Amino acid sequence: MTQVVSPESVFGNFDGETLTLLDHRFTLSRDGEMFWVEIERPGRSGEKSAPIRLKRQIALVTGSHHIQAYWYATGSTRCWGSFPLFFCGRSNEGYRETQPF
Repeated sequence: MTQVVSPESVFGNFDGETLTLLDHRFTLSRDGEMFWVEIERPGRSGEKSAPIRLKRQIALVTGSHHIQAYWYATGSTRCWGSFPLFFCGRSNEGYRETQPF
């Protein structure tokens, strides 16, 4: 089931946890009832290029009490970005590297 994000619907850790997948870093945070992901990826060319940082609000959650996937608005009309890690809650495994859906 997909639903709007709320403190009751999100089971993942959004308390400043930083996760790494390939060469991207994801920092998860919460501000009241809003959930955020800051995405940091390498610059476009060479080592001297500054990393690119994007901060997106998590807006939707798909899943159940066992596994959850998170979605954020991309800024493009009707396009959602898929957070590339999913939360495996019941087994306390935390975040995993592939989408189960």
